[in-house]
Amino acid sequence: MTIPNFVSEKDRPYTDGKDAKLWHLFIGSSDERISLYKNSLLKILQAHDVKCVLDAACGTGIDSIMLVEEGYKVNSIDASDPMIEYARRTRWDRRKDPGFRDWQLGTGDWLDTQNCEPTITHPKEGYGAIICIGNSFCCLPDFEGGQKTHRRAIKNLYDLLKPGGVLIVDHSNYESIIANPRAASKSTNSRTPDLYYDTCDRMFNLTTGVLFENGICTEVAVQYDLDLTGTGMENDGEQTERDGRKVPAYHSKKLSLYPHTVDGFTVLLQSVFGKEAQYEILPDFKETSGKSADPAYWVHVITKA
Repeated sequence: MTIPNFVSEKDRPYTDGKDAKLWHLFIGSSDERISLYKNSLLKILQAHDVKCVLDAACGTGIDSIMLVEEGYKVNSIDASDPMIEYARRTRWDRRKDPGFRDWQLGTGDWLDTQNCEPTITHPKEGYGAIICIGNSFCCLPDFEGGQKTHRRAIKNLYDLLKPGGVLIVDHSNYESIIANPRAASKSTNSRTPDLYYDTCDRMFNLTTGVLFENGICTEVAVQYDLDLTGTGMENDGEQTERDGRKVPAYHSKKLSLYPHTVDGFTVLLQSVFGKEAQYEILPDFKETSGKSADPAYWVHVITKA
């Protein structure tokens, strides 16, 4: 299957099964991760009387599984075949549990949401909610320039929502990262809680770099190291030192992210949904409003009129 938004294989994140398994390790305990935002996410869905959800960047399925368990009808897509396969194995293992038989998954692209593989049946009336969380949207490069690629992707998600449906999409606090990339990098001796990924004790080094063109940040590059001790993947890594001891470790490939700012992303969303759309911005899924906050992630919640 051709993935239109990633023009070549090298541009696609998480392209093999090993990447998917390692990413799952990086995320850490699914219960621990979800506990940090589950109640806030469910509160948004309940406020909009949501019954059917599209997880538009499902990865290995952590958020989708939680929503199925909560009684929602869920469809899930991801641009990575291995990620979808990882999630599909969970669906198979739990196929007798309520809701899991009806959970549809497919390799899909935000620029071609109608053509997933295998085919996903989108509800005719549209989804009550679409979630695209975990800093996923930032993996989409701006191939056309002027954020035309990003706008097309948002428009496709907009078209899948029913009137009154809500899009929940986030991105890192890139203003903070750009201002001080060294502070965004972490090690075993300098770690702070993270909404999605730093719940994993296996991650012992995170390096962040920024790329500027004509004075404008055009890319944020991230690399991380994972301790493979006790995972069954020890032979897939190399010996390295962590806290004064030798451990088998995986050194990730560079992940290139588009640095959306909160103001820029607001303009992007409102260019599709309209400036009059019901809209709020939550720092790290917290109800505290205002741009004076300094979260790890900005969560945008915007409703289709």
